[in-house]
Amino acid sequence: TEMRQLAQRITARFHLQPLTKYEVKAYIGHRLAVAGQNIQLFQGNSIKLLFKFSKGIPRLINIICDRALLGAYVEEQYSVSPATVKKAAAEVFGELKNVERQQRNKQWLYPVAILASLALVVTATLIYSSKAEKKNDENRVSTSSIQHPDATSASDTNDIATSDEIKKMPEPEQSADTGPRATPSITETRNSDRISEASADTDSDSIDNILDGDSNDLASAYEQLFHAWGQHYNEKTSTTACRQAASYSLGCLHKLGNLNSLRVHDRPAVLTLIDKKGKSHHVTITSISDDTATVFSNNIAYNVRLHDLDKYWYGQFILLWHKPKGYSSAITPGDDGDMVSWLSHQLAKINNDTSDAIITRYDDYLIDKVIAFQTGQGLTADGIVGPVTIIHLNTLSGQQAPSLISPPMPLLTEKG
Repeated sequence: TEMRQLAQRITARFHLQPLTKYEVKAYIGHRLAVAGQNIQLFQGNSIKLLFKFSKGIPRLINIICDRALLGAYVEEQYSVSPATVKKAAAEVFGELKNVERQQRNKQWLYPVAILASLALVVTATLIYSSKAEKKNDENRVSTSSIQHPDATSASDTNDIATSDEIKKMPEPEQSADTGPRATPSITETRNSDRISEASADTDSDSIDNILDGDSNDLASAYEQLFHAWGQHYNEKTSTTACRQAASYSLGCLHKLGNLNSLRVHDRPAVLTLIDKKGKSHHVTITSISDDTATVFSNNIAYNVRLHDLDKYWYGQFILLWHKPKGYSSAITPGDDGDMVSWLSHQLAKINNDTSDAIITRYDDYLIDKVIAFQTGQGLTADGIVGPVTIIHLNTLSGQQAPSLISPPMPLLTEKG
C-alpha cells in the first residue's frame, strides 16, 4: 500500500510528457541500466512497435515493457521480439478497455442515486404532511395515541423508503423454529461483527508466518503447482518449469491482476509476495473463498485472510493451463486446420449443439460464436482465441483441471 501511494504521489508531482521515438529507446535503455542490465533487450522493430502502441506515454511504455519481458522470459528469448511486444500490447490494452468499460457502466449510477434520494425525501415529506393534517382534523384522539406515534410512522416510512431497495437486497434467512428474524440493533450488529472477526482470526493463519524468515523457495511453489495438476516438478534439472509443463501438454501463463482475476481464471497459481523489507516470497494458492485462501509456502499449507494476502501481493501470478493438442499460438480469424475444428467442437459442446457439422476454417460464422462466448464470460470480445479464452472453454466444456473455487486435490503436505 505504501509503495502504491508513493507511486501516486510521484505521478501527481511530475507529469511526464509523451516521448519521441528516439527518446523511447533512450528511456528504455536508461531503465534497464538502472536495473543493472547492460544488454539492449528491446531492439529495432520492437522499439518501433513500443512507440506505436504507447504513443510515447511513459506509463504505457512501462506497463507494456513489463508484460513483454514476462512474455520473453516464458518463451526463453534473449531479447524481446516484435511478436512478443504485439502480444503484450494486446493484453494491456484489452485489460484497460475492460476497466474503462466498467467505469462507464458505473457512471449512470450516480444520477440515479441522486434522483432516488430526492424522491425519498419528497415522499417522506408528503407522508409526514398528510399525517399531520389528518391529526389536526381529528377532534377525538386519545392521549396515548398522541404520545406514541413513532412506532407506526417509522414503520410506514421504512416501508416506503426501502421499497426500491428491497428488490436489490436478498431476503433475510429465517430460522425453522423461530420465524422471521427481527431487525438487529446497532449494538447487536457491532457485536456480531466482532464475533465474525474473532472467528475469522481463529480459523486463519497469520501472514507473518509466511513473510518471516528467509525468502520462500520458488521450486517448492512450482512443486505444489504441478502437484495440483497431478504432475511432478523436477527441481534438479536445468529444464525450466514452463518447459516441464509443456511435456504434460500444459502451458505457462504469466499475468498481472487482482484477487478477482484469480477467481475468473479459476486455476491454482504461484503468487509473488513482497514484504516490507523488499524480499520476495513465492506461494502457491490452491483454493479461495470469500474471505480466505489456502496457500502453500515451502510445502506448508496456510489458511490466510485475503485482506492480509492482498497487502503484500502486487498482482503478479503464474498459472498452468491445458493446451489443446497442436496448439502453438492464438487462433485468429482466417485460420484453418485442426485447431479450428477443436474450437468448433468445444463451442458446440458448451452450447449443446448436436449437429455433426465440422468447421475447419475460422470464418465469420465461427467468429460470431467466439465473440458471443467471450462477451458472456466477461472477456475481451476480439475473436482472438488465446490462453485466457481457452481456459474458459476448457472449464465450461468439462475439461479436467484443478479449480481454485471448488475443493482442491489432496495436497503434498498439510500443516500441523
